[in-house]
Amino acid sequence: MKILVVSDTHGRWGALYNVIQAHSDAKVVIHLGDGYADLERIRPSFPDRVMMGVAGNCDFLAASGVRGSNVINIEGVDIFFTHGHSYRVKSGESLVEQAARARNAKICLYGHTHTPNNDVRNGLFIMNPGSIGEPRRGIPTCGIIEINGEDISLRIEECDI
Repeated sequence: MKILVVSDTHGRWGALYNVIQAHSDAKVVIHLGDGYADLERIRPSFPDRVMMGVAGNCDFLAASGVRGSNVINIEGVDIFFTHGHSYRVKSGESLVEQAARARNAKICLYGHTHTPNNDVRNGLFIMNPGSIGEPRRGIPTCGIIEINGEDISLRIEECDI
C-alpha cells in the first residue's frame, strides 16, 4: 500500500490538490498540520482516498477539536503522526521519537520544521516530509510510505506543484 505524507501547506490548497492528484496510486493521505483546512477543502475531490490529518500550531481556528497527534494501523504497521511543535522538533527529534516508541509505533511522522528528513533509528522509521506550501530549501517536498507485507520503505520526493 502506498501512503502520501504531506505537511505545512499553509493555505496552498491548490498545490495540495496537485500533489494528491499526481500520486493517484496512494490510497491514504496523511497531512501533518499547518494546513488542515486545506485538507478539508480538497477532501471532496478525492472520495476514493482515506484522508487524515492533525492540527498544527497554525491551525488553531480551522482545526479546533482536531487532535495534535494520532496513531493508526495500516497493513499491520502502527504509524504515529503529529505536527511536531508540541515535541519541540525544531530542537531535535528526541521527544517525538520517544512519543512514537511509547506508542509502539514502527513509523514516526512529523512536520513543523519545513525541512525534509528521512531516517531509521533502532528499527523506528522517522520522516518529516518537508513542506508543500513554504519549503525552507525552496523546493516543495512530500513523503511516500510503501508497505508491502513485512517490507516498509519511506522516501522524500520533490513535488511538481
